[in-house]
Parts: sequence; structure tokens; C-alpha cells
Amino acid sequence: MIKKKLNLFLLVTLLLTLYNCTIPTDFYIQNSTKTTQKIEITHSLKPSSKLKNAVLKSFSLNTISGIHNPRNFKQKKAVVKLLFTETSDSTLVFYAKPNTTIQIAKSSNYRWTNYLIKRITINSESLSISQLKSKSKRIKHDYIYKID
Repeated sequence: MIKKKLNLFLLVTLLLTLYNCTIPTDFYIQNSTKTTQKIEITHSLKPSSKLKNAVLKSFSLNTISGIHNPRNFKQKKAVVKLLFTETSDSTLVFYAKPNTTIQIAKSSNYRWTNYLIKRITINSESLSISQLKSKSKRIKHDYIYKID
């Protein structure tokens, strides 16, 4: 009887642990060119009067000089928040300086691919999420799209 209760307790504990498990999954763009690149993100957030606050919470838009992998990016202290403009209710535009790494989305469980980003346009080349993922390099759970 005690063994059954212990097994049940362990099973419930294991299920709750797995249910609450989240994996950090960030998305980065690296501009390794010598020119500034115009980047447009079309997102799927619902338009509202508080859109700017929602965008600021959903997209990190942090940048750092140099080409860095996600692990190094997270350890750097000189990270700067990018300025962006909203061209419509669902599109924001910013510019990637030469030789920089930009953290576009800081999410968990690949939320940026499931509902946050619809498409990204880089200097008139429009990429859907599936194209973006296939052209990006995956490092552990993070994705890096390289502009060469």
C-alpha cells in the first residue's frame, strides 16, 4: 500500500515537473556585411492602444557590436536596445549596423516561430518563418540568421 502511494506521488511529481518545463529559445540576426541592413518584422500581435508595450515585451531587439554566438551574447555587458519604428499595426522596422549581432526575440519553447513572427524582410528579401528557420543556423535551442 505504501509502495503504491509512493509510486503515485513520484509519477505525479514527474508529470508536474515535465509540464512546467520551459526551454529558452532565442532568435538572432547577425549582420556580417559592411553595410547597414534594413530589417522589417511582420508580427502577429493583435493591434491595440498598448501595442508598443506588447512589442517591447515580445521582441528584445538588443544589439551588440561584433559577431557573437548566443552564449557569448548573453554574457556581454555592452548590449544596447535598438530603436524601431512601426510602419503599420503589425510591422516594425529597424536597421542593423555592419558587423553586429541582434537578439530579435527572447522567448521560450519556440514561441517566436509559433505565433510571434509572421515574416521578416531584409533589404527587400521577404522570408516566412519556415524559410527563416531553414536558412538559419541552430545552436542548441537558439536560431541565428546570418546576413552575408
